[in-house]
Amino acid sequence: MKQHLALPLAGLSGLVLLGCATVRPGAVGAPDTHERTAVIELTPRLEEARHVQAIRPVYKAADIASLSITPYVEESPFGFPIYKNIDAVTGLATDSTATGVLMLTQASPSIAFNKKIRFANLKPNKRYRVIARAYNMSNTLISDDVSSQVNLPVLGDETLSLGTLPIKLMNTVFAASTSVRVLVNGSGSQIETFITSLHAPDLVPNSTQLVPGVLKDFYLYNLKPNTTYRVEVEARKSHGGFLASGSTEVVVGLDDVLPGATVSIEISPP
Repeated sequence: MKQHLALPLAGLSGLVLLGCATVRPGAVGAPDTHERTAVIELTPRLEEARHVQAIRPVYKAADIASLSITPYVEESPFGFPIYKNIDAVTGLATDSTATGVLMLTQASPSIAFNKKIRFANLKPNKRYRVIARAYNMSNTLISDDVSSQVNLPVLGDETLSLGTLPIKLMNTVFAASTSVRVLVNGSGSQIETFITSLHAPDLVPNSTQLVPGVLKDFYLYNLKPNTTYRVEVEARKSHGGFLASGSTEVVVGLDDVLPGATVSIEISPP
């Protein structure tokens, strides 16, 4: 979920714009000159998505409605590294993921790529990870976290760690999905508990126990464009004996939003 750090106008003395955006945790007022602090300075660089399938449009800079840049600090409480959010007031690691987390947020049309940003008053001798996240108008994440981050060691007081922060937009791939609703009609008192299996080409079969007269939805994912899938459903007794079957077709065109399909199986009483 996207998180925002509210910065009221009355408290912007900790946010300085001197040719670059600076976000500085700590209380407003004169800094503690005895406290050791460090600085991270980065330049966001946008990398647009590439065409994976010709029928799918790619994400571009114009699709970004908002951009958040969040630093995390490395901690090792159990002997292995984990990255935590940073408290915007103290500059220390925090378990909070909601309010008060250090974060720089920009909204279109004021998103500035290739312009330096600076996170100041951080703790020295720490490792930091900075992640950029881009969202579209629907508040959907359209950037890849793994490819939109950088790790920076801050070694000493007032150390300026320069680096480029990549913002890699996701590649868009056609992957339709739909549901197949199965209804078994028959006399449950005269047959054993049975297993229903659903099969479709290139898909992993699904199987589950069903109760006669009760609807069951199966879900199919990652369907290819311009492909017709024949879905077969078999009802078998719990020990494997065949009872009945049914089938339907799922037709996928160039739209990845598909209506659901239904298969009815009639089981005759013994």
